[in-house]
Amino acid sequence: MRTAKAERFAIAGLILLAHATLAIAANPAADLDQCANGGVGDPPVVCSGAAWQNGNLNSNQAHYREDDSVPYRMRFTNLTPSGTYTVTISWDTTKGGKHAIDYLTTFSRTEASADPCSGVSGCGSPSTFAIPVDSNVTGAGVTPIAGNFTLYNGTITAVSAYTLSGTYAGDSTTQIAITFTTTVSDPVLAWGGHIATQIDWGAGNSASGITGSPYHT
Repeated sequence: MRTAKAERFAIAGLILLAHATLAIAANPAADLDQCANGGVGDPPVVCSGAAWQNGNLNSNQAHYREDDSVPYRMRFTNLTPSGTYTVTISWDTTKGGKHAIDYLTTFSRTEASADPCSGVSGCGSPSTFAIPVDSNVTGAGVTPIAGNFTLYNGTITAVSAYTLSGTYAGDSTTQIAITFTTTVSDPVLAWGGHIATQIDWGAGNSASGITGSPYHT
């Protein structure tokens, strides 16, 4: 399973990442991409084609800010149509008590023109599933922006509770498992990662307060 990382220019060199593992079936595979929406000062780039990148994003490629949502897509291959699968998505939520990607939301929240189907033959027939509220986030007094997981050529049948490893006071990682059925061998799953903002978490406690590149798979 390959993983992806995304570095955001407005977050002091922080690398934000999501990684996923796929369960069930003999030889399924998945690639995780994030959208490079254009470098700092460059014309905006539509999230399609080569803008979906599997490697790091930096200020030459992307210009996300706090409170933006980074579009992610997961392209599956070698699945069995009519099969049932479970994929686990995990992301680093805090580093030293400072918040990075704090919760998940809709893939098109910031980049409305994002096209997760770009370059995937036969991709279509989207279905959505409401992203559950993370009680770890609401328990800290933050109200997440509502959003959906979107699955193309399949149906999400269940979403697990969140699992938090570590604590918000230090380093923490959050994960969630998504169970789905598919009508094709190569469905696409899309969602967004919300970049934590000091409006929610307080000055010095959000993504821009994290220095270096501490988020690695």
